[in-house]
Amino acid sequence: MKSKKSSIVLLLIIFIIIDIIFFYVYTIKTNFSWPEITFENYAQKTGESRKTTLNIDINGDTKIFSDSLPAGSTAADLLKDINDKNDIGLKTKEFPGSGLFVDGLMGKNSDTKKNAYWFFYVNGASSQVGVSQYVLKDADLITFKYEEAKF
Repeated sequence: MKSKKSSIVLLLIIFIIIDIIFFYVYTIKTNFSWPEITFENYAQKTGESRKTTLNIDINGDTKIFSDSLPAGSTAADLLKDINDKNDIGLKTKEFPGSGLFVDGLMGKNSDTKKNAYWFFYVNGASSQVGVSQYVLKDADLITFKYEEAKF
């Protein structure tokens, strides 16, 4: 009985070793590599979109818009798409090296004399990157507030 168990264990070990050798030889001969799977490239391949909410806040009067954009879209893409669908009066300026600057929304333009500008928030926090650099995530809350600068 003991020799039968030993034989089965030995056969199993030999089978595993053969599988490992076969896999190793196959990967070398075919230059096989596992594809890198990230949520972003999975979403792009499956056609997923990002459902995002845009709030535009002028002195506490908030307009709310919802949109769905393809994976990899930026906050700038969101603004442009909502502007195309709802005419939110989007005015922008492009600064080389810095990206897109929102200069006007809903008829309210930046005012250098009053030091008032459109500030960009993501999920309630001031964004650390510009609108053209921020890549949307599903269920993001993007907010633009017209505020006086505190600098």
